[in-house]
Amino acid sequence: MPVPAGYIPGFYCTLATCSTGLVCALMLLGLASEALGYIARILININPFYRAYFLRYLTCLTIGPVFIVAAIYLCLGRIIFIYGEKISRIRPRSYTLFFMGCDVVSLAVQAVGGGIAASAPLTNQPMINLGTHILVAGLSLQVASLFVFSVCCLEFLYRVQYQKAPPNPKYVDLYSSPRFKLFLIALGIATACLFIRTVFRSVELSGSFTGKVMVLVACICLIVMHSGIGFGDQ
Repeated sequence: MPVPAGYIPGFYCTLATCSTGLVCALMLLGLASEALGYIARILININPFYRAYFLRYLTCLTIGPVFIVAAIYLCLGRIIFIYGEKISRIRPRSYTLFFMGCDVVSLAVQAVGGGIAASAPLTNQPMINLGTHILVAGLSLQVASLFVFSVCCLEFLYRVQYQKAPPNPKYVDLYSSPRFKLFLIALGIATACLFIRTVFRSVELSGSFTGKVMVLVACICLIVMHSGIGFGDQ
């Protein structure tokens, strides 16, 4: 790895040597999309029958996590480099290109689906359903990508723990530090949360914008654990 100009020995990063770069940009895009979605959700309280607010809320909160997932994808290649490329079955760059490619395709499909559903008139239910199905297809691709990504991360973690060759001694201070271990834990939790959320949203939208999946789940819960069981004799 080439040493950037202005590198200061003993420091991992400074503003002069390390760009805040693409990860920061992706996080900002994701958070901006989430913020716009929740602003639209607040505006729904003003006029719950205004379709544009609802579609902005739904589309922004659906697409926003795609950018955050992309930021997580970028981290895997760097983590592999820190521990040592020889440990991994696949080159770090290949991981990055594959998962970022999946994310771009997922984003494009979701954007197309959301655009079709948002632009279709209310009287054209088949077109709205088509847009919703395309949106769900994009979400399903994201679910599959996140699942494969999680498997690759766990497989690499296993190889780090049980491989015969030691990790890269150059970065032993970094990967042995509590800070880095907390970062890995945070990354794992973030990935799990985004995976659960994407699965939830894809199931929620599988019945179009009027899907009853979540209501069905609520009803099943209230039947299995109904109030008579909950309160008992009290």
